[in-house]
Amino acid sequence: MIGILTFNRAINYGAVLQSFALKESLSKYNSCEIINYKNDLIEKAYDFSKDIFLERMYKKITISKKISEFNSFISEISSKNIYDINTIHTIKHNKLVCGSDQVWNFNCSGNDTTYLLNGFENAKKYSYAASFGVSRLPEDQVEIFRDSLSEFKYISVREETGKKICREQLGLDAEVVVDPTLLLTKAEWKDKLNIQTKQKKYVLIYAFDNNDLIKKVAKKIAKVYGLSIYNLAISGRDFFGNKLFKNAGPQEWVSLFYNAIFVVTDSFHGTAFSINFNKPFYTFAKNDRKSRIVDILELMGLQDRLITCEEQVNTENIIDYKQVNKRLEEERQKSLAYIERIVND
Repeated sequence: MIGILTFNRAINYGAVLQSFALKESLSKYNSCEIINYKNDLIEKAYDFSKDIFLERMYKKITISKKISEFNSFISEISSKNIYDINTIHTIKHNKLVCGSDQVWNFNCSGNDTTYLLNGFENAKKYSYAASFGVSRLPEDQVEIFRDSLSEFKYISVREETGKKICREQLGLDAEVVVDPTLLLTKAEWKDKLNIQTKQKKYVLIYAFDNNDLIKKVAKKIAKVYGLSIYNLAISGRDFFGNKLFKNAGPQEWVSLFYNAIFVVTDSFHGTAFSINFNKPFYTFAKNDRKSRIVDILELMGLQDRLITCEEQVNTENIIDYKQVNKRLEEERQKSLAYIERIVND
């Protein structure tokens, strides 16, 4: 059985959905499971039980349903046994795959080298769409990564920057593959998560930055198309829109994208699901999310969907998804071929 080691326990849509998608894709070829590994830093980030600060306590109360939905989803897709830093090396998988997500970003893992598959001497090691989360490794980490990743049979990363790090800093070959969420087709997402088609007509907002520009663009699109505004609000202080979804679990999140008429987002996975589900969309990008969003838009020939001002919105500019789907399917098949190589190795 193949074991997958990733950030499966984060209360984060992208993290759990990429975990689910990679497991489903690998299971087409061989039995596999997501190793239910508790990383200390990630566990603390989503632990509100001992927090006494009012802002965090308010958040705990308002998103309690969301956390419950996530925990249910995580338990369904992950191994029943839960491991920590002291027990993880008792697993018996003959092949291990780490990724996707920023599993090689020490700032995210708290310097946890478990995600470098250190100490698993009897298993063949691979990565799928792993990310360093940086454009260049700090010099004090280079030797650690070189020693660990040199033991991998195959290395794949999520971004071109990761391939460059492997080549220039580590002296290792790596290939770029698509995010796991893109390995599954629209039809497969609908079937596997039992998504129901709904008749509500809305423009969906999914944004980390609660700014006026995103709201203005959503309002303009809603007015032109006669749509309501649904908001997958991240912030507890965000009350914009006709309907708020602050407690959506992973399945409801996918359903909202599946049924949307239009999407406005500044998220990589918001962009990826919009493309995969053939939705008209506009995306904004800055900070650490920008390179990933720019990469996928360039890959799909959709650079004009990245905007920085309201004046760039052109409601008559229709996406030619025939061409986009052709590109996406080519990249999907390349990535599935990489997975087959792991299974057949």
